[in-house]
Amino acid sequence: MSSGTLPDRIQYYLVSNPTHKGKAEFSLVWRLGVPVRDTSAAAGNPVRPMTGKNALAVARKVLAGTGLFSSPSPVLFLRRNGVQGPSGSYIYLKDKALVFRFSDVNLNRGEKFLDSLLLLTFDFAREYSAAVRMSGAADCGQAIIISGDIDKGALLSKMELLSLFVPDIGPETPAEDYRWIPGDSLVCRRAVVPDAVSSGVTAEYSSPRVPAGYMGTVLPVMSEQMGAELGLMLERRLAEKFTRKDIPVSRIGYRFKGSASGSGDETFSISARTLPDRTLDAVSVMSSAISEMAASGVSLNEYAWARQVVGRRLEQKSAEYHKSNGDYVEKCISSFLYGSSVVSASDRYAFFAGSALPDSSGLDFFNRFASSMIDSTDNLTLTCVSDSGSLMEEDIEECFRTAWHDTAGVAYTFGFSAGDTSRFDLPVTKCKIARMGKEPVSGGASWVFANGMKVIYKQLPTGGRFRYSMIFKGGFSSVPGLKPGQGAFFADMFSLYRIAGVAGDDLKAMLSAKGISMKAEIAPSYMKITGSSSSESLPFLLKFLSSMSAAREMDTVAFRYYAECEKLRLEERAGVERRLSAIDSIICPDFRYSGFKSPEGLTPDLQSVADGYFRRQLSKFNDGVLLIVGDLEEDALKKTLQSYIGSFPVDRRTNARKSYSPHPVSGGSTYIVDGRKYSLDLVMSASIELDAMNYMASEIAAMVLKDAVISAVSGGSAAVRVSDSFTIIPSERLNMSVSVEACDTSGFAAGTVAFRPVRALFAIRSVLKDLSETSIPQGSLDIYKATLKNALSSCLDDPEYWMETLSRRVIYGKDFHTDYQGKIDAVTADMVREIILSLDNGTKVEYIVRPKIK
Repeated sequence: MSSGTLPDRIQYYLVSNPTHKGKAEFSLVWRLGVPVRDTSAAAGNPVRPMTGKNALAVARKVLAGTGLFSSPSPVLFLRRNGVQGPSGSYIYLKDKALVFRFSDVNLNRGEKFLDSLLLLTFDFAREYSAAVRMSGAADCGQAIIISGDIDKGALLSKMELLSLFVPDIGPETPAEDYRWIPGDSLVCRRAVVPDAVSSGVTAEYSSPRVPAGYMGTVLPVMSEQMGAELGLMLERRLAEKFTRKDIPVSRIGYRFKGSASGSGDETFSISARTLPDRTLDAVSVMSSAISEMAASGVSLNEYAWARQVVGRRLEQKSAEYHKSNGDYVEKCISSFLYGSSVVSASDRYAFFAGSALPDSSGLDFFNRFASSMIDSTDNLTLTCVSDSGSLMEEDIEECFRTAWHDTAGVAYTFGFSAGDTSRFDLPVTKCKIARMGKEPVSGGASWVFANGMKVIYKQLPTGGRFRYSMIFKGGFSSVPGLKPGQGAFFADMFSLYRIAGVAGDDLKAMLSAKGISMKAEIAPSYMKITGSSSSESLPFLLKFLSSMSAAREMDTVAFRYYAECEKLRLEERAGVERRLSAIDSIICPDFRYSGFKSPEGLTPDLQSVADGYFRRQLSKFNDGVLLIVGDLEEDALKKTLQSYIGSFPVDRRTNARKSYSPHPVSGGSTYIVDGRKYSLDLVMSASIELDAMNYMASEIAAMVLKDAVISAVSGGSAAVRVSDSFTIIPSERLNMSVSVEACDTSGFAAGTVAFRPVRALFAIRSVLKDLSETSIPQGSLDIYKATLKNALSSCLDDPEYWMETLSRRVIYGKDFHTDYQGKIDAVTADMVREIILSLDNGTKVEYIVRPKIK
């Protein structure tokens, strides 16, 4: 990252991020406020601040048009080039600043486009300077931030030239107006949301922010680390209490908002969502959990576990190949506004890993930190959101204080030791490698062991971590008599087992401490146990995978509680997934193997049905492949595998591929349903063979469609998403969905109207008609080809890409990687048009959601 000041005294931040080739994110920040100099009337030099309201009006006006960008207007220029904000909106207020964000900028459009976008950004800066000068307000500075696949030197030269276009009106340092005001009593608040299916309870503590002079030091990082440790421990304690008291919750979460995230106090909040009639029960549980920790602190075992998990998460974050341009932009915005240092994930992990502080000393520091944060209720705000107007602040406060008093002297017992893994020890059963070869797509190693188990390994530099996936043939469609919708919950059933006598929640905590992430993915035709791990935890991972078969038992109590919580989660879900679930059932009503969750699939016998499936699958590890990609020394890996592979159960019987009879309905249909806010989903499905050429053409078709829809709905305040995927079951088909959701008009240009889905639907129908009848120009096709090539070449050092590539080859026998550039070059404009035509003429569902009329 490079930063500095341009000739016009605008600050700049440039981040070179080659992990997203051909992509970038731009931001322009207007800092608001009053300068340090004396602004009192007595001083004879009163200065008005530029208010957020006025700055927003200026921003919306310049988006609608400037002297340089009148036709097309800035917003049309952005829309026609496929540029949106992070959540659709281009502008938002952040504390005492106004922020422009242009996300997913496609640099493959060429130098002319990049120069125009830079000119637009500086034009906005000039317009703001003029507005400040005309109003007599204070100019507290601006910053331009760019993160992406950029040449920093060449870009800075252009910016220095363009900065001469913006007059220097002498930006001034804003006055520091922060003052810590301690609370003197518990504050209770309530909010009523009619017809809410759940209620929310949030306890938020405030504490003084890090002094401005220390923002560039390690102090903000340490606060965030201890805030994460505090959140982990309280989250686990709350989950245990809710489970014991049989109070269903759809979510438990914590958030630490440090000094780098805002201009006000540091805050720590813990929250939960439950049934409306259990709101006060949730308040009582939350109070007791906080009270216990405030009175007794935490034990060494509990602290050591939390510290280890936070460290492992930092390790995992630092090892991620793709770095988010959006995250970098956020860090630079914080640096400009609050003076925080721009610290990368790898730097944070290096600091954590290099600490020689023993857990006992760390515990002392943590208990002092936690005590200063949660020791009393003076700086606590308790908020309840529910559908009941009868729940008063007095009731909430009385419930909280009663539970606080009753449990203040109760000591919490941390139930397990994350380091004790002896119960997973296995008798050593060595198994030699019978055959060795080369995996043709990835160039990695392929090994077949004497018991029939197969392993594919590709070495990549991944910072001491690796990705793994145990793939089994046969998905939930192989279960006889499976009820419609049950299969979508099988992955959740996998996490409810007790393994080697350890309950599911404790297993998750143990794996996290070992730096292992794990999830099950069960589809109609296959099953995967997948995740990532620290390289040093490979032996434990192999022991754990083996124990899943040898020492697995159903936890019926955990299932009953899970079912109550999941029902609540499904009731709450009103976003894209719920809509797509409904659309999926419309497209193929007699297909019982949908992967979308619906309440109908959550049956009383679900756990036992899933257990029968897992019992069969986990008895034949040889009927699948173990994929490993990452930072492991090959000879050491082979030696470790030979020590543990022999303990995996195998069976000569294998799964046969199942045939399917259901077919999607033909033609199109339109549905209008009530919901929380306006949205439109258009889902199309067509019978298209899944091969490499069709895959490349479909990826380009999705990009073409997304850009066209973004441009077509430019008059309304909406965010557009387009996704595409091939399915194998019940037949090979291409599915493509266009989702358009309403955004607040304040984040768009002046004159932008509120989003109306029916109007957008007609616009999208017109887009599909045009793209089906007329091929895109060759120049546009070349841009999309370059975009796809860059997207794939960005992934060649990404372990996730290779996991997906190898999984696709193992499960479907498909290879899209070999000569991918040649295959992209072979895509023609007519092929793209034919893809869109097939989708437009295939199965199509138009699904409109509108707010319920009171």
